[in-house]
Amino acid sequence: TNVPSFRFRHLTFSLVFPLLLGLSAAQAQKADINDFDLSGDAVFTGANCIRLTPDRIWAGGAAWHKQPIDLNGPFEMKLQVMLGCKDASGADGIVFVFHPEAHRTGYQGEGMGFAGLEPSLGIEIDTWLNEHLGDPYQDHIALLRDGRVHH
Repeated sequence: TNVPSFRFRHLTFSLVFPLLLGLSAAQAQKADINDFDLSGDAVFTGANCIRLTPDRIWAGGAAWHKQPIDLNGPFEMKLQVMLGCKDASGADGIVFVFHPEAHRTGYQGEGMGFAGLEPSLGIEIDTWLNEHLGDPYQDHIALLRDGRVHH
């Protein structure tokens, strides 16, 4: 399958997310916390961190990088993700999304802010079993495209 080649305007995320991020020398810049726009429940917490959601049900937040990342060239992003301390009573997870439209998110909950976004490419860290989506019984990482969260 071919992945669309165009400049993406933002990255979205959908859960608790301490951020330590940098683009490699290939993209010739290092990202700063001020390079992101936030929406929903997301807040800057200091020390180069973004908390996407508070510890409550139906919370959802997103962070977008203000400058497009050209996927036609190499780049590297480094980050740390904290998914909280809950297991059985936790939430759905987080998706690292490449999508061309600024400030647009998909469906919350099992969609993790990614479902319904077309065209898109997402790296999902799924911590909740949604059997009707074909999720495996363990926490997992998946590569998804075009806003489809079914496995």
